[in-house]
Amino acid sequence: MALPDFKDLRRRFPIEEIVSERIRLQRQGRALVGRCPFHQDKGRPNLTVYPETQTYYCFVCQARGDVVDFVARLEGLTQGEAAKRLGDRAPESEHRVTFTRPGREIDLPRRTPEHLDMVYRVFLGTLELGEAHRTDLVRRGLTPEAIHERAYRTLPDRVARDAATSRLVRQLGADALRSVPGFGIEHGHWTTANVEGLLIPVLDVSGRIAGMQVRTAYQRGKYRWLSTPSLEGGASSGGPAHVRLPERGRGRIVWLTEGPLKADVVALTLRQCVVAVPGVGAWGRALEVVGELRPRTVIVAFDQDSEVGTAFVVGKHSRDLARVLRRKYGVRVCVASWTSGKGIDDALVLGEKPTVEVLV
Repeated sequence: MALPDFKDLRRRFPIEEIVSERIRLQRQGRALVGRCPFHQDKGRPNLTVYPETQTYYCFVCQARGDVVDFVARLEGLTQGEAAKRLGDRAPESEHRVTFTRPGREIDLPRRTPEHLDMVYRVFLGTLELGEAHRTDLVRRGLTPEAIHERAYRTLPDRVARDAATSRLVRQLGADALRSVPGFGIEHGHWTTANVEGLLIPVLDVSGRIAGMQVRTAYQRGKYRWLSTPSLEGGASSGGPAHVRLPERGRGRIVWLTEGPLKADVVALTLRQCVVAVPGVGAWGRALEVVGELRPRTVIVAFDQDSEVGTAFVVGKHSRDLARVLRRKYGVRVCVASWTSGKGIDDALVLGEKPTVEVLV
C-alpha cells in the first residue's frame, strides 16, 4: 500500500484549515496570523500562514514549511509519519509502512513491544543516574523509592553514550538494536541518538518500556524523544502515550496529562492511573489506551496557561477529546483546574487539591 502522495495531501488539506485546528488565526491582508505553537510566542502573533502558497513561517523561531511540515513539527513526527497521520483522515487513503528519503528507504515499524522492552531495560542497566538529576527528581515530588523503581537514568555525552552502546552490542548483538528507536549506524558504528539529559522510560499499558524521552538542559525543545529515523538501522519513536498504573488494579478513573515525567509525579501523589501524551495536539494517542483500560471517568489535566491563544488551543483539544471519548467509549469526561503552578504536578507538590468538573 502506497503512502499518500505529498502533493495530494497538500491539495486535500489546506494549511489554513489544519493550522486553525491547533491555534486561533486572524486575517491580515492575504495572510493569516496567530501565536506560534513552537515557542513561547508572547506579544504580537508571529506565525504567518500564507493560503496562496500553502506555507507558514514564524518570524521569531524561523519555523517554516507546508502542511506536512507543520504537523510533523507540532506532533514530533517525521515527515513520513505526518503524511500518514494526514492520510489517515481520508477514508480512501492507502498506506505502506515505509517512505523514501534521498539515498535509502527508512523502515518505520519498530520491533515488537517485548523486544523493545528487553533492549531498553538492558540499556538502562549500562547507565547511572547523576546526582543533579536525582536531586531535581526529588524536588519535583518523587521519592527515592519511586526514582529507583521508575529507572530514570542520565544519558551522558557522546563519548560515554557510544561506550554504553558498545556494551549493549556486546551483550545483545548488533541485530538486536536494529529498528529500535534511539539506536542506529553512523560512520559504520552503532550509536545512540545525539541527545543528552535525563532519560525517562515511557511505559505501555502492560508496563513494558515502549520508548524513551529525554529531558534536556535546553529551554526550547526541552523534551526530546530517543529516536533515530534518519540513521541506518534506526527507527522513529512514534511518540507513544505513557501509562502509569496504580499499585493495585487499573482503577475506574484515568487522569490524562502531558509528558511522562509529569504523569509519574501525578500517579505517585494521587495513587491513581495516569496517561500522558506528548502534547495536547497528540491526544489521539490516548484513545487506544483508554479503550483498553475502560475507565468510568477520564479527567483531563493538561497544562494551564495564562496566554489567551494557548488556553484557546488547550480548551479546543480538550473538548475534541471529550467528544470522541464519549462517543467511542461512553466514558464521563471531566476537566481539572488548579491555581498553583502551570502543571498539575506543580499544584500537587504544593499541596493543592485540583477542582474537577464535568466537561461539557
